[in-house]
Amino acid sequence: MIWKLLLWSKDENIRREILEYIPSQNMTLSKSALNAFQSIECEERIKASQLFYERWKNNKIVLDNWFYFSASLETENATDGIEKLFSHELFDPKSPNTLRSVLNGYVTNNRSFHSKDGKGYRYIAEKIIEFDKLNPIIISRFLKIFSRWNLYLEPYKTNMLSNLEYIDSYELSTNSREVINLILGK
Repeated sequence: MIWKLLLWSKDENIRREILEYIPSQNMTLSKSALNAFQSIECEERIKASQLFYERWKNNKIVLDNWFYFSASLETENATDGIEKLFSHELFDPKSPNTLRSVLNGYVTNNRSFHSKDGKGYRYIAEKIIEFDKLNPIIISRFLKIFSRWNLYLEPYKTNMLSNLEYIDSYELSTNSREVINLILGK
């Protein structure tokens, strides 16, 4: 938390010092240093991502943190970045943790998910439909991201409902069907 606060000072020396912890042998320090850059758009954030990836690319469990971090970054067209993660050579759609990392990184930290035009919801709805066939347990749990749709203000409420109905129109796994029926009150 202190690193995150210090980064707001825009002091380049602090940024460089935090970067030094990323290639560390200590996974906790490495992960903390990476996550400190999540909300700060700067040149060092790109370097942090590269350093973390290089350090941990052979450890799939730790690398899921990189997938989460990368999915959470706000960019002009965030879904392009997410698509690159889905096509990344180390992304395995059958790996529950990796799939969860990308999806949760996007919906919990990236404002484009809650875009007023509903495009973020539609993008995730399409991913739910796509990955439900490969990883139904993770997707049925992930679907709950829409469970409180009726508590949102407009236009978010209507956009979420529209995408829930879109998901509902597809053939889903038994688990996801049960969750969507509960969400829609069927």
